[in-house]
Amino acid sequence: MKASFLRRIVVILSIFLASLFSITSLAQDRNVDFYARNGMSAITPSWDSIRQQLSPEDRQLADRIRISVVPTENVNAEASHEGEVRTIAVAAGLLEVIDWLATAQAVEAVTGELECETAYVKYLGDGVEENSDRRVNGKSREIVTSPYQFYVAHRSMCTSVQPDLVNSNQRAVLTRSLVMNESIKYILGHELAHQVYRDPFSRVGWCEQQRRETRADAYSFTLLSHSGESPLLAIPILLIFAADEDFSTDDKYHSHPAALKRALKMVQATQRQMKTDSELRDAIRKTGRSADFNSYLDRFEANIEEQLRGQDSGCPN
Repeated sequence: MKASFLRRIVVILSIFLASLFSITSLAQDRNVDFYARNGMSAITPSWDSIRQQLSPEDRQLADRIRISVVPTENVNAEASHEGEVRTIAVAAGLLEVIDWLATAQAVEAVTGELECETAYVKYLGDGVEENSDRRVNGKSREIVTSPYQFYVAHRSMCTSVQPDLVNSNQRAVLTRSLVMNESIKYILGHELAHQVYRDPFSRVGWCEQQRRETRADAYSFTLLSHSGESPLLAIPILLIFAADEDFSTDDKYHSHPAALKRALKMVQATQRQMKTDSELRDAIRKTGRSADFNSYLDRFEANIEEQLRGQDSGCPN
């Protein structure tokens, strides 16, 4: 029940924010092979946008980083170095998942079928979790389908989803592009932070590594906040990671903080931004749903903090 509630809240938050902004480039709803060949066309605009937000020193570092798309179905990204060469590698599978999440939100923006999108996000999250387990156990992956294939297979539930109408709808195109680009910016900003703080240059224990991951998230959230938009536009990515972790906040001995903890930090970053970003406040106010939006943020925060209450992280303060 709790996982279902969190999943629904995250979907609502991301859809609400996506309705506030617009962007021009359009990602493609293809497969891993497509992104292995063409993923840089999706990454480059987001990377260029990030560079405009950087300090001169960090921009100088960013200009020395080599970014590549790895032809793998894994759902991850990694900052690394070899000598003086610094790299950020993004798995084609991660770009595919980002695109599918963005497509699902575009469909909901046009059709209003929230339950249909929520069902797909659950299906996608469960698929990522299953394939992660299968990879660890040396088994071949299960096929996970795109939103349109899922909607066709569940026509009785997703009654009004028509791909041609969605793809020709300007609001859907803008929603899909915005969520795609902002999610990629979050990933790139996070990996850039690891390079800025020289994290790949040393090995540390799990507790210190979690601190590094939290610091990298904060760096990325700041970049997204400065863009005049909101870090929450990328929250569906953390939802998928949370599904892979069975929506648990128990991350003791893990290299990364629990995705739900990271999502909580993202929500809190957005709440801080709203206090100083008049453009974001005005955009939300114009929808006439400011109270609803703030309520969703508060409910999400309260739910996660309830799970965390009394939980021993095992890390010294």
